[in-house]
Amino acid sequence: MKIKIEKMGINGEGIGYIDRLPTFIENAYPGEIVEAEIIKRFDRYVIAKRLELIQQSPHRIVSPCPIQDQCGGCSIMTLSLEQQLKEKEKLLYESLRKYMSGKVPRIRPIVANPSPLGYRNQCKFPISLNQGTLTSGMYKPNSNYFVSIDHCIVHDADVERVRKEVMRLSNEYRLPSFNPP
Repeated sequence: MKIKIEKMGINGEGIGYIDRLPTFIENAYPGEIVEAEIIKRFDRYVIAKRLELIQQSPHRIVSPCPIQDQCGGCSIMTLSLEQQLKEKEKLLYESLRKYMSGKVPRIRPIVANPSPLGYRNQCKFPISLNQGTLTSGMYKPNSNYFVSIDHCIVHDADVERVRKEVMRLSNEYRLPSFNPP
């Protein structure tokens, strides 16, 4: 079914409507029209999967990350930085409007980080046993499918250095890992 994406959700997913129910669709941006199939219908919302991008947002860009489509870490990396900031302002305004009593104060524009890559100073990586070696990575969006990651382009160089050292020590001391089915 065709769905027009009206706005962005707090996790970067697109939100359109099916039978007046908010419908959450990964990798879909406001203004886009997508062909989607319903994955799960709840009483108050729907989760759908994008099958085809019918009308693309002019703000959609090519990701600088080679594994962005596999990793669940950066859901809006294919949206221009300028548009990311606008969407975040809208989310902030809507949150304040919903939870504040009284008039929402004027929100100053969100200032972009001068370095959109290599800035993140924290990381949470699951660890999995892969052919006898512990590797760190991420789970594919909305799944337990592990994706091994050798390098993350949004991490600060020191964070990456620490992550790699933790993995080296984990392998040296043969720490156990949890591998979901």
